[in-house]
Amino acid sequence: MDITSFWNRVKVLCRENRISQKDLSMRLGYDERTIEVRMARGNYPGVEDVEKMSAIFGVSSDFLIEGKEDVAERKNNS
Repeated sequence: MDITSFWNRVKVLCRENRISQKDLSMRLGYDERTIEVRMARGNYPGVEDVEKMSAIFGVSSDFLIEGKEDVAERKNNS
């Protein structure tokens, strides 16, 4: 997993879904600055966090991790 690309996809999805990094942190059950700090440090997320983010954004885990997704899957999640 290219961590920079992962966090860039998360940033884009936050913008598209009008979710702030603070809101995403809170939805994941963390302190309000956790996601911001993890992005800045280039920390790898845990499997559970990737699964939660994919559910929040309505995308596959594969999309978050590799940038690949099944278009039909994204439509079904919308």
